[in-house]
Amino acid sequence: MGHWEGDMLVSETIGVSGRAPLDGRGHPRSAASKLTGWLRRRDYGHIDVQVQIDDTAYYSKPIL
Repeated sequence: MGHWEGDMLVSETIGVSGRAPLDGRGHPRSAASKLTGWLRRRDYGHIDVQVQIDDTAYYSKPIL
């Protein structure tokens, strides 16, 4: 799901299988994890992206 906050697109993803690791290093992820992304077009040809992962089953605080 996504929505606009001014000129920033905010997308939230839930319901992803917990079988695949979080990253290429094999950090675990549960099926309850939530991924939030903030995207802003800075100028022609450039997009600023920030991602936050919330997974209280494995991590005590969000990962930025």
